[in-house]
Amino acid sequence: MTMVKPNPDGNTPSHRPPEADKRWEFPLADADQCVKCALCLPHCPTYRETRDENESPRGRIALMQGLARDELTASDRLATHLDRCLGCRNCEPVCPANVPYGRLIDSGRRLLAEKGRRIRPTERMANVVLTRPSLLWMVSRLGWIYQASGMKWLAERSILHFFPKLNRLSRLLPPTRWRRQGVPKTAGRQDRGSVQLFLGCVADELDPGVSRSAKQLLEAAGYAVSIPSAQGCCGAPAQHGGQASQSRRLAQRNLAAFNDKLPVIATASGCTATLQEYAEIEGSEDHHRFQQQVWDICQFLDGRVDGLSFEALPSRAVLYLPCSQRNVVGGSSAIIHLLKRIPELDIITPETKGECCGAAGSYLVRQPELSDQLGRRAAEGIEAQKPDLLLTTNIGCKLQLRAQLKVRGLDCEILHPVELLARQLAI
Repeated sequence: MTMVKPNPDGNTPSHRPPEADKRWEFPLADADQCVKCALCLPHCPTYRETRDENESPRGRIALMQGLARDELTASDRLATHLDRCLGCRNCEPVCPANVPYGRLIDSGRRLLAEKGRRIRPTERMANVVLTRPSLLWMVSRLGWIYQASGMKWLAERSILHFFPKLNRLSRLLPPTRWRRQGVPKTAGRQDRGSVQLFLGCVADELDPGVSRSAKQLLEAAGYAVSIPSAQGCCGAPAQHGGQASQSRRLAQRNLAAFNDKLPVIATASGCTATLQEYAEIEGSEDHHRFQQQVWDICQFLDGRVDGLSFEALPSRAVLYLPCSQRNVVGGSSAIIHLLKRIPELDIITPETKGECCGAAGSYLVRQPELSDQLGRRAAEGIEAQKPDLLLTTNIGCKLQLRAQLKVRGLDCEILHPVELLARQLAI
């Protein structure tokens, strides 16, 4: 495969980032697979909103090709077009040439860093917090104080009214608790084997009920569950932000933390997608081996809970599948199959056709205007279904949809499917 090694241009500072010192080549041959046929355009959320070719998959690929061939410079304008990509990968399933767009957009952002594009202070600070559990714990507890003291309610109705961006961030904050609720070990023997549970960072800190529910269901199905203490962030923010060295370090940390003989069960679809593509970060044998160990929680449970029964729930539930679940992890049929085990539950799966709620990891913070446009569109479709419950498998989607639906006056409960299954488990 022909590769082109990026060269420094006139805008590159003399002090280059650490990853620039390592031999690396942009996958130009993968980009050249794109024939610019435009079949991806109707499925790209940003292009649907802007009608700007630079905001489409083929437009961004053309920009990355020009950047890799030194025909374009790493300008702020070019960087903005790549930054505004959600990384939803809705374009991949409809591409007749099987262009690996996810690999290309990550490589393109890394190429920007290689050519001297500096990381924003807010992104750098977020990565520091996400990769240090003690800092993440502290930030989460400050959020609890902010809400429990009434400061959130007061601030949103007074001073934050004059700072729309800060007010928006305040409204995105989920309810938090000072102390977590532990899950007692499920009664009965765990004689079907052992599994390991991946917690992640933001997902587990802001939504710990998902990990508790996953552990409860796995133990009820007959599995002994271990939670390695040395695990950490999956590395998605660094990988999708072009920070190759950091994503490599985080991947190596998780490889060392988990037993290489046991399944690794992940609950958040965004984390699962990253873990299952660790070989994209570094194609070593260990990375390939690890990604084969990783299971989505619902795909693992499907077919392994036949001995369990669930209590009836006469409710209407909308299942909103995140882009990472649909386009990378898969397993939508497994989720539906599991949920159908709950008697009387009416499951609605709305057509997406290229829709995205606009969360996309840190996108809902980095690109607030476009994120809100996409969030409103997704919320409209959900509201039309008049659900009692909303089910989704990613924390970012949960935060975004909760905020957007609340604005529309729809305050339905939002759960991960395993939370609902654990709640209805007949013990």
